[in-house]
Amino acid sequence: MTTLTLALVSTLLTGDALAGRPPMDPQIRLHLGASATQGPDGFGLMGGMDSRMTRLLSIDAGGVMSPFAGENQIESETSAGYYRFRHALYIAPGLRVPHRQPDNFAWDFVLRAGAAVTWSADLSPDAISLNPGQNRIAVGPAGLAGADLLLRKESLGLRVSAKGFASWIYSPEERDNLLLLSPQLGLEALYQF
Repeated sequence: MTTLTLALVSTLLTGDALAGRPPMDPQIRLHLGASATQGPDGFGLMGGMDSRMTRLLSIDAGGVMSPFAGENQIESETSAGYYRFRHALYIAPGLRVPHRQPDNFAWDFVLRAGAAVTWSADLSPDAISLNPGQNRIAVGPAGLAGADLLLRKESLGLRVSAKGFASWIYSPEERDNLLLLSPQLGLEALYQF
């Protein structure tokens, strides 16, 4: 009985316990812009959404597409050389490099690594496609690594990114999986809310 009375009295007589910090703002960032991938015809669009998880960690979910890419056939000495990166969907956690923010604008440098699925066009002359006049598309899982530089004034900003995709696709000619390494650069407008 004394323990219950003591617990009741201490509950009624104590004040608020404010040991925690206020919750952080999620800083959701929408980004949309231009993308450049391998080859002279590898320009396209990219976009996505980035959200802060902690002060140093964020996660970015996005995609890259090259709808303007030509389907020119090329020459290569290796089977992997005939494939060209076209599209990707990715999710990439990031580690923000801590720094002091200037007064007039904000900037962040984020290192990223994650997983993706990629679509690559087979530009070899022997490739057979189900759609005449179009190149065969190979879909495969991929890993990615890269970095983003974000410059922001209030809620608007600019994002420059560089990523490398390592995808594994099946080649019918080789009857084996091929490793494709595809660089990708991006320049995007950014809106944070």
